Amino acid sequence: MSDIDTGAKTIFFQALERASGDDRARYVDEACAGNSALRCHVEQLLRAHQDAGNFLGGPWPQTTTLYQPITEGPGTVIGPYKLLEQIGEGGFGVVFMAEQERPVRRKVALKVIKPGMDTRQVIARFEAERQALALMDHPNIAKVLDAGTTPDTHQPEAPPGAEDRLARAAPSRRPYFVMELVRGVPITEYCDQCNLTTHERLGLFVQVCQAVQHAHQKGIIHRDLKPSNVMIAMQDGEPAPKVIDFGVAKALNQRLTQETLVTGFAQMLGTPMYMSPEQAEMSPLELDTRSDVYSLGVLLYELLTGTTPFEKSRLSEASFDELRRIIREEEPPKPSTRLSTLQADALSTTAEHRRTDPRKLRQQVCGDLDWIVMKALEKDRSRRYETVSALARDIERHLNDQPIEARPPSSLYKFCKFAHRNKTVLFATAAVLATLLLGMISLGASNMVIRREQQRTQVALKQAHENERQAQAHRQQAEAARQQAIANLEQACNAVDQMLTRVADERLPGVPQMELVRQQLLEDALGFYRRFLQQNSTDPALRLETARAWHRMGMINKLLGQFAQAGQAFHQAGALFEQLLQEFPDERTYRAALARTQIELGHVLHYMNRWEEMERAYRLASELYDALATEDPPGYRKEQMEAHLGMARVLQADGRLLEAYGLLRQTLSTPSTLPDYPEEGGSLLVEQRQVLAEIVQAMGRLQEAEGYLRQALELQQKLAAAFNDPGHQHNLASLHHALANLLRDTAQAQEAEKAYQAGIALHTKLMGDFPHVPSYRSHLASSHIDLGRLLSRTRRYAEAEEQYRLARELSEKLVVDFPVDLWSWQILSDVNSDLANLLAATNRPAEAESMYRAGETACRQAVALQEKLVAQSPGSPEYRNGLAQTYQRLAWRLRWSGSTEEGRLRSAEEAYRRAIALWKGLADQFASTSGYRRSLQHATRDLAGLLKDNGRLQDAEKA
Repeated sequence: MSDIDTGAKTIFFQALERASGDDRARYVDEACAGNSALRCHVEQLLRAHQDAGNFLGGPWPQTTTLYQPITEGPGTVIGPYKLLEQIGEGGFGVVFMAEQERPVRRKVALKVIKPGMDTRQVIARFEAERQALALMDHPNIAKVLDAGTTPDTHQPEAPPGAEDRLARAAPSRRPYFVMELVRGVPITEYCDQCNLTTHERLGLFVQVCQAVQHAHQKGIIHRDLKPSNVMIAMQDGEPAPKVIDFGVAKALNQRLTQETLVTGFAQMLGTPMYMSPEQAEMSPLELDTRSDVYSLGVLLYELLTGTTPFEKSRLSEASFDELRRIIREEEPPKPSTRLSTLQADALSTTAEHRRTDPRKLRQQVCGDLDWIVMKALEKDRSRRYETVSALARDIERHLNDQPIEARPPSSLYKFCKFAHRNKTVLFATAAVLATLLLGMISLGASNMVIRREQQRTQVALKQAHENERQAQAHRQQAEAARQQAIANLEQACNAVDQMLTRVADERLPGVPQMELVRQQLLEDALGFYRRFLQQNSTDPALRLETARAWHRMGMINKLLGQFAQAGQAFHQAGALFEQLLQEFPDERTYRAALARTQIELGHVLHYMNRWEEMERAYRLASELYDALATEDPPGYRKEQMEAHLGMARVLQADGRLLEAYGLLRQTLSTPSTLPDYPEEGGSLLVEQRQVLAEIVQAMGRLQEAEGYLRQALELQQKLAAAFNDPGHQHNLASLHHALANLLRDTAQAQEAEKAYQAGIALHTKLMGDFPHVPSYRSHLASSHIDLGRLLSRTRRYAEAEEQYRLARELSEKLVVDFPVDLWSWQILSDVNSDLANLLAATNRPAEAESMYRAGETACRQAVALQEKLVAQSPGSPEYRNGLAQTYQRLAWRLRWSGSTEEGRLRSAEEAYRRAIALWKGLADQFASTSGYRRSLQHATRDLAGLLKDNGRLQDAEKA
């Protein structure tokens, strides 16, 4: 590096310390001391710094100007304008607030080229900005009022050699133009100062979009949209955006000036923080209006989250090439994801500026606004909004609770795990019946003994004085009998528990024609405990058994699908365990029993969609097991992990992803931490990594999610190899399926296909070994469907069709063998619809129509089955919620079948209205369950979209 370079950089950094332009000019005069080459170098650095806005940019245009101090100031008169104060300064020009005295008296903004900056390129750029503003007439764009040139002044001599670098348009007359005076602050600063809500910010943003769209209609691309170029001024007491600074604007189909406007080779125009990828390519001739769409997307991102897609500190510290690479290649996180990753203090401040709390702010941004912002920020401009007005329309649709264009339609899928086949069904049935009989006999005998001995005791008390020894003997016999009765009762309960354990192992559901047997056995056990609890014994020794009996009743009701009754039983058990804990706070058995009851209560509340109560149950269980695991780590590690998994599920559903992630990371264990529970504990470790994968995937950390899924897959492979249980093979196949879905979503098509094939191979073998287990067949059909979708996405239509037809064949056999299985009908509906879409895409409309109708028929059968369940249990919220979801699936099938047949559209409308009625009833009945309200809003929005698409605008507004 030369001495001039070193000296220039030293003077440049010292000059930046000066607050005003005059102080800076005086310092440069003194520091350079007649060294023209050094002075030229310093001036180039200062101009580059001013124009780049503290960001590294491309090379400066190949023209050098003579640095001169600004001659204009307050009191200077230029034409009919008297300068009042300087309000802005850029690389080439300076802006004053001026007062016009004739023909009207008003305050205006006057922009004039700095002395010494009047090169042809600068004048051309200056004239282009004036012409761009003059072309436009919009209330949200600053208006041009006048233009002219400054009067002749003395031109200082240039230093030796400078004449070769200067190319002025005129010796001393410098152009200026006058525009509307905008008294305001940047839009982001105004929104935070006034604490505008998200809804109010979006309203201002729509006005900005309308102004930019007007510029585009006039053939002008702004190319430098950012908060400081969108000012908020007050007009008639209302905030009004004003788009300013068209200094780097570009015309699409016309010339803005007669001067030749040349951009230096590889020059970056604009502000990198808000610059589109194609603008960062530095090929301005290829830019179009979609570049401004990207910049508006960045502005919208900042309005929603309080930060830009890429961290400002990172861009400011990056090298020029690294900065361009980030803009062109890296995908920013979704706004809701960015909010989830903010520090607690920053997130709280951001929410306060929007008059809400962090949780509600994430809910407001998650969904539609995520889709809108990310569509505007697409790297490929062909995937962005075509126009700014399209972006504004989508914002307005969101504000009006209407479907947006950025979000594609999606289907909800239910996945259920069924049980495994019991190879010793006859033995299990006989053992269960014998156990029940033994329990009933023991209970009756025990009660008879207790009553008889109590009578003897009462007689003995009356004859206490005469028969003291005899009474004492009788009391001892009664106590012994009572203890024996309690022991017999415990044996009976343990025997029934052993039976329930076998039934709860869910082997019988996989056996054809055994579902009724299983249900009858469970109901018999339920009767056993009901009769026991009707005894209403007040004996303190029986209180623990009473609490356990309530717990067992809850378990039986849970297995029978009677979740409301199960919840009541678990509440009763929990209350009794808490009473025992109040009397014996150090008794570890009572704490463990209460924690176990809370976990089971959480499972039941999950089925009933009662999330707030479920969180309380899992939180209490976690606290109890955390304390127990501290006292006895090997004894309670498995239960502690199970409680944490349940709590993490609640946090995940509520959008508190970081909290859920931290909770599971605290207990992230290896199999060696669960030595006493090798099989069940290993399964918990698998589930733990599955949940972690789901959480980080929702946070956009797909590579980390893939890592957790592969860990789960490795653990499950070890379990499947160590234990000869078809359930482990089934779980292994399901993990292959989940990994394939993730690989598909991350564009790893070949790896995804291999994972799908691995899962299909495992499920195919399971189906061959256990042909009567419906879950194996339904999961196999689902795997074929997803593989078909992957092949369709890669345009391998013939192979995709083969997969769809395999899935269809499996599904058709399933609904024949299990006609009352709801999941089988839903799978058949899905595969028919997907196959219909493929046939339509390959120009086979007749076959496609046939498949559409088949999918509709299967979906209607699922509706009929769900209606029967609701009719049998009208008070069950889970059945009503399931029926509403099935109606919505039917509406989607009818609406998007590719047909405009009036009958189908009427049927779709009817299905939407039935779903809305069901969710409205659930939302009113269970006000604390937010899921019902969200489902109601989505269904109402979809119905409004259907009515609007069919021209029924008034009906759509009423929906």
